[in-house]
Amino acid sequence: MKLRKKIRIKFKLVINKILYFLLLKKNPDLLFKKISGVIHIGASEGQEREKYEKYSLSVIWVEPIPEVFEKLKSNIREYPNQKAFKYLLTDEDNFAD
Repeated sequence: MKLRKKIRIKFKLVINKILYFLLLKKNPDLLFKKISGVIHIGASEGQEREKYEKYSLSVIWVEPIPEVFEKLKSNIREYPNQKAFKYLLTDEDNFAD
């Protein structure tokens, strides 16, 4: 009996994941309706800024390349809930040393 119950629970979880995947495939913007903000690493020039604004999301953009960062800042100037930071994120301590 316990084994059947475990199998049934796992089966339901798998089915729920499949259904959620199919729902996202049909409507990829669904997740944007369920969140209030985004931390966008590797921001580039902020191409997604209008989509984020459409869903009233607060956004932290992170872009390390100085020239690209300046373009990003210029592109998000009109979006008060979006802020850009010029940082490089890495898995190593003291990377710049």
